[in-house]
Amino acid sequence: MKVMASSLKKYFQIFLHLQKFNLMKKMAYPMSFLNLLATILLVMFLHVLFIKINFNYITSLAGWTFYQVLAIVGTYMIMEGLAWILFANLNSLSLQIKDGSLDGILLKPIDTQFFVSFWRGDLEDVVRIITGVCLLFLVAENIAGITSLQLFLFLLTLLNGVIIMYSVNLIVRCAGFWIIEVTSLWLLMDKLFDNSQYPTDIYSQKILRAFFTFVIPLAFVATVPAKMLTWRAVDWQFFGLSFLVAAVFFVLARWFWKFSLRHYSSASS
Repeated sequence: MKVMASSLKKYFQIFLHLQKFNLMKKMAYPMSFLNLLATILLVMFLHVLFIKINFNYITSLAGWTFYQVLAIVGTYMIMEGLAWILFANLNSLSLQIKDGSLDGILLKPIDTQFFVSFWRGDLEDVVRIITGVCLLFLVAENIAGITSLQLFLFLLTLLNGVIIMYSVNLIVRCAGFWIIEVTSLWLLMDKLFDNSQYPTDIYSQKILRAFFTFVIPLAFVATVPAKMLTWRAVDWQFFGLSFLVAAVFFVLARWFWKFSLRHYSSASS
């Protein structure tokens, strides 16, 4: 137990140092950083505006009210912001394989998956998290009766959603060990995950709903956390499933990473 605690502390300290270096690099060009912040903020504002315009003509979307849908949007913003800040570097994995820089990473005395995942993040995406939190405060003001238990369940399922997003991201990027250029594949997955901003209840066909719940688990990215926060009756089945799906995808991603490394041909070989 002490060894595990010591290891977790070590990796947490490494993560903090990496984030410090990321911030220093971003602050070297402050105007560029501010421009990125403004651009991201504008994109999110336009998305919320689009939702608002649609609800001028409808009263609910698959049983979800405007503020409940806004909770999904805010949750997805937080989720996406965490994804870009924490493991944006996975986008560079195929390039590292292609140019051979992965060889040097493999020699470092640190878990390779950890370093490849977390050594660089896009800190400007913190504005996504801030905006998402602001939207959730707006939701809380307009939906009466949100309890501390609901908030706690929301945070737990939010964490599971981040794990799921990370795991799917890693699995897709590992295809680069064979395909080399996986941008098109990731763009497809990215567009699919963009649909997490809408309740998966919009898929009326049971096959589609099951597909976007268990095969490509969009439901657990934003719909389930938002449901935990805004629906009066807690769906304990989906709460438990969120842990199961997160664990399955994380174990699968870890296995596929190790499998991919065993089939990696060094650039120098």
